[in-house]
Amino acid sequence: MRRDAKVILLLIIKDLKLEFRSPRAFLTTGFFAVTTLVMFSFAFDPGDPGINPALPGILWVALLFPGVIQLNNSFRTEQENDIFMGLLLTPVDRGTFFLGKCSSNFLLLLLTDLMVFTSFLLVFNVPVTTTLFWLLLLFLPVNLAFSSAGTILAGMVSRLSSREVLLPVILFPIMVPVLIIAVNATGEILSGTPGDTLSGWLKMAAAAGLIFCGAGYLLFEYVVED
Repeated sequence: MRRDAKVILLLIIKDLKLEFRSPRAFLTTGFFAVTTLVMFSFAFDPGDPGINPALPGILWVALLFPGVIQLNNSFRTEQENDIFMGLLLTPVDRGTFFLGKCSSNFLLLLLTDLMVFTSFLLVFNVPVTTTLFWLLLLFLPVNLAFSSAGTILAGMVSRLSSREVLLPVILFPIMVPVLIIAVNATGEILSGTPGDTLSGWLKMAAAAGLIFCGAGYLLFEYVVED
């Protein structure tokens, strides 16, 4: 167990070092997300209370579409430098390798989410209240589900020339149940008076995150086989 934890930590450090040594992909992802929010602000009047029901959908579109860019890049360095095959030849359980990649994707997506969320508050004049804490809490299980499903699917299509197009096509249908949970929970939180059903949405989001992560851990070995 300690050895696996050390391997996971090393994989996270490797991915974060590679990402921030040349943060082009991370900055591109963030720029795309902020641009999406600005475009929505032109389509909807940020000061109009009538757009409040649309705000949860706007937020999650701005969060998830840039996330696909991040996931597409997660195996890019390994593929370009043949590191991926070298990692697979090491005496490390494939599930442990998945947890390392998933953890690094989770952290990068979380950083992107915080940047996008801050921009969302500014662009749409959302009042900062204590209820927004629940939204930050919601990011954790939804990101876990998104990074888990995205990591295993990105590994599946990483050797294909059309991976940039194929990943969102197969990822978003799988994520539809999680997106329904996220949008409904976000709507309750942004209303300013979350009801009793919010705890149910959060529990379902946590369950979805654990299910996707567990499935990725079990299936990654078969995904990376030649």
